[in-house]
Amino acid sequence: MEKNYAEAVEWYRAAARQGNADAMFALGICSYYGNGVPQSTEIALYMYERAAARGHKKAKEFIAAAGARAASSEAAISRPSPQSESDALAGIKQRAIERWPKDYEMQEYEIRNQTEAYRSAKTKTSATGVPSEVFQEIKQKAIEKWPKDYEMQEYEIRNQTEAYRKLHQ
Repeated sequence: MEKNYAEAVEWYRAAARQGNADAMFALGICSYYGNGVPQSTEIALYMYERAAARGHKKAKEFIAAAGARAASSEAAISRPSPQSESDALAGIKQRAIERWPKDYEMQEYEIRNQTEAYRSAKTKTSATGVPSEVFQEIKQKAIEKWPKDYEMQEYEIRNQTEAYRKLHQ
């Protein structure tokens, strides 16, 4: 049987819009490997996070396995410009608790990786070639603009990232 990733992605997107965690996870896999969509580690991580937030165990494992790679692309969220490192670390902990209120494993993961990213961030450019701060801003605006439409969030993030890259070459 021939694999039609583009068609599969359309079905996954439809299911993800309905809140299906398995479909969100599958979209993450497709984005990570570039099956049916352009390859994007950031989109993959974003979809894994969405699936994990809905209790998808494999997505949580993928996020944990990503370790420092995930932390570097997410570092801008937790890299405030505080007056002291202790203020930054307190902010990281608070955001992790707010983001994962009932999932202590994910809180621990996020605190550990965000702290590592805060302390070791040497570059401000994500794997997309776009500064992390800009990527996080693009991602946040897409989430706000399309709160329940993951397909449109993905589309918006890809297009805005590409536009930024072209403009700043």
